[in-house]
Amino acid sequence: MQHGQDGSWLLNLRDAQDERLRLICIHHAGAGASFFRPWGLTLPPATSLSALQLPGREERRNEPFETSKDVVLEHALLALQPFTSRPYALFGHSLGGTLAWELTLRLQALKLPLPKVLGISATRAPSSPMGAPTYQQPDEAFLQRIQTFGGTPGSVVAERELLKWILPRLRADTELHECATVTSDQRADTAIAFFYGTSDPVCDGAEAEKWRTFTTGAFEKHGYTGGHFYLRENHRAIVEVLVRLSANRT
Repeated sequence: MQHGQDGSWLLNLRDAQDERLRLICIHHAGAGASFFRPWGLTLPPATSLSALQLPGREERRNEPFETSKDVVLEHALLALQPFTSRPYALFGHSLGGTLAWELTLRLQALKLPLPKVLGISATRAPSSPMGAPTYQQPDEAFLQRIQTFGGTPGSVVAERELLKWILPRLRADTELHECATVTSDQRADTAIAFFYGTSDPVCDGAEAEKWRTFTTGAFEKHGYTGGHFYLRENHRAIVEVLVRLSANRT
């Protein structure tokens, strides 16, 4: 099922009969909207769930990948606008966190209703340097770097035919993430909840304190046992925080 003027970009994963909040999620590099499908099984009865679907994956697998942040945000904004008239929360993990932040700033610039809470997960703050790009590295070096995040099993790397299919997606998403010019001198006029894994080699609790300075509203940080993909085992707790903070802002 699809939504909005630019419907293929936003996938509906769960509709609540008496909707009080819609949670809109943005996936990390190499993933797709279906990553969030299990979240729909644990949401409160009055919470709906949608997820951004970037081109080149799942039901959009025949479309070319998109590596321009501006193009992605333009389409995401069109897809999101029909839902801004009702309470919603925005959540993004890693690459998704960067896109969620930039999307919130665009909504703010257009004076459109902002999310009740912006959930940022395992994402460097706008004031933190991204570091040297890795997306153009040779396959072995690139995969070695990707594996440090813990999201690509060794069995996938060892299966060369499968690797040929997933490698272009990982490179495209990594380029999108690493080449995005993140705005560092603006603050969002909404609450921010920052989530991280306590053993994440990329983004730890120290990064959370930097995010505190990028909101004019409430700020909370929540650390969970695990690495960069700690949220696989902790999505129930994340949802509870997002729903609670959203309710406090109604």
